[in-house]
Amino acid sequence: MATIHVGGPGKTAPKLLADFLQFDPQKNIGGNILTTHPPLVGEGQAPTPHRDACKHEYTVKSTQSVAPPLDARPDASSNYKLAVVCKKCRLHVDIRLNYQQASEPCPTSESQLHHFQRADGLDDTGHAHIRYGWQCSNPTCQALLTTTFKLPRISAADRNLLTDTSKLRARFDAVVQDGPEREGIRLATPVDALTRLRRYIKDALKPEHDRREFPANNKRFMEAYGLHGQDCRDLLQKLGFRYNVRKAANHTDISDAYGSQEEDATWTLPSPPLVDDRSGADGSSLRELLEDWEMELLALAWRTAEEMNIVNPVAGEGWSTAQRDLERMLGAQGCKSIAFRARHCGGHVPRLGCC
Repeated sequence: MATIHVGGPGKTAPKLLADFLQFDPQKNIGGNILTTHPPLVGEGQAPTPHRDACKHEYTVKSTQSVAPPLDARPDASSNYKLAVVCKKCRLHVDIRLNYQQASEPCPTSESQLHHFQRADGLDDTGHAHIRYGWQCSNPTCQALLTTTFKLPRISAADRNLLTDTSKLRARFDAVVQDGPEREGIRLATPVDALTRLRRYIKDALKPEHDRREFPANNKRFMEAYGLHGQDCRDLLQKLGFRYNVRKAANHTDISDAYGSQEEDATWTLPSPPLVDDRSGADGSSLRELLEDWEMELLALAWRTAEEMNIVNPVAGEGWSTAQRDLERMLGAQGCKSIAFRARHCGGHVPRLGCC
């Protein structure tokens, strides 16, 4: 493997984790608290999060993670990945830890904690992601750490298309006008539009789910996504849904034929292939796209229900914190609380120890 330039005083794993939890790349103004080295005592102030930075609530994306086994010690074959997403800002982060250069990984009698120095040769920036790299300074460990921050999958335009109340009202009116005789048509709420799409995506992600086609004139579907789903057709097709129209037979009138086609139209759920190498996956597969949408739709349902002051239909699913998983990933278990350290350590952490 090529030599990686490593420099700077570095941070112990608990300090790096404390900074990670406060870092918001979308509000990174006035100093990068994650990659900046805190000054020595008396030589200036440590960088602080921007006042508008998100106070993240990360949860683990279990299907995209290859976490360290419980109570297992890493060795040179260990290559871990923890994928998380924030409930509030929907930022996605992949944390990777690779021990391929380790002969005796941390913790050891000499190095109770990882001490990570910046390895900017591992950094990378794209239109929708930014990656930072570090390497453990312990000569017998040299674990390589990267954190890749990725923008939300659901854009502001996507959210508006799904949840704008004027659009939902127009879809309701169009469905009623198209079939005045239909019974049980209801005006869909923004939360309905989010949770119904999430239900379709969850079914699509199950290989064993064999009912992958449904009528385009399904009432609940049209309430949320327009007549035969046409209002949201581009979005649905972007996610791998397929619109199918059976050719009309024995019609001489074009409009009659078109109407029959629409009546016979169906939608097919996406069929995302399984991802064989989760540790090396980079988020480009259809399955990862759908997994991310499913998590973001859950987060948006929480937020939208709160904003509208209505019952949250997904409240029972919870949003479990990734705190313990992050601590275990970086070998920071058993230290003082990360929140305490972030408030009181002033950015300076001894070489060994938790704060």
